[in-house]
Amino acid sequence: MAAALATAVCVSLLLLSGITWRADAWLYDALIARSGGVADERIVVIAVDDKSLSAFGRWPWQRGVHAELLARLHAARPSGIGFDVMFSEPSPSDPEGDRALAAAITRNGRVVLPVMAERLEPNGMPIEVLPMPAMVAAAAGLGHAAVDLDADGVTRSAYLRAGLGEPHWPVLALALLASNDGVPASAVPGDRAVASDAPSPYLWHQDHRVLVPYVRSRSFQQVSYVDVMRGQVPAGLLRDRWLLVGVTAHGMGDS
Repeated sequence: MAAALATAVCVSLLLLSGITWRADAWLYDALIARSGGVADERIVVIAVDDKSLSAFGRWPWQRGVHAELLARLHAARPSGIGFDVMFSEPSPSDPEGDRALAAAITRNGRVVLPVMAERLEPNGMPIEVLPMPAMVAAAAGLGHAAVDLDADGVTRSAYLRAGLGEPHWPVLALALLASNDGVPASAVPGDRAVASDAPSPYLWHQDHRVLVPYVRSRSFQQVSYVDVMRGQVPAGLLRDRWLLVGVTAHGMGDS
């Protein structure tokens, strides 16, 4: 009895100290570093990089610019486009650009847009931020773009479903696959969250946790946004690919 009690106390102390978490994280990082994983060649990142900012000016850009990009991508016939840029409010200075972008998203038919979770004030209740209604109506799907950091600031896992009140949004990548009948948004793996008898409608709920199978970021095919706009990217590189449009410029994008 004394031995069992001592064991329980030791395990509790280890969990509270975070030692086991750090050991798990170190082991996972080491395994990933040695796995030799290869980036999926069907994925192409279209980057709003420093070169593109130099060409088009300060961010955010007029939405007509994005409409022109989508017109070029539509001609290349990709499998789908995950446009990880939030268009939550109308542009007061460029309503025509809003209309052009919504029309380009509709014409393409395979553009998925992000849903964000934000807090209006520190430690306040989260809210869901969706694209403006015209963009929602035009998009082929919506997916959450929430990123969870471990205690050391590194993201090692992702939740394939999340949402306010209940996890009703697929993650952006899953919504993208589902937009082209690649994977049903309902058929998702991952560790399930503990069910609650009275889930709060004011909390951000997450489910279907998976570990991220990292590969070296530089091994993903990446082209500059401005190069696509200038016609300097071969259409064959974009055809039948999953295109991810997002910000990578220093100090602005996800690392």
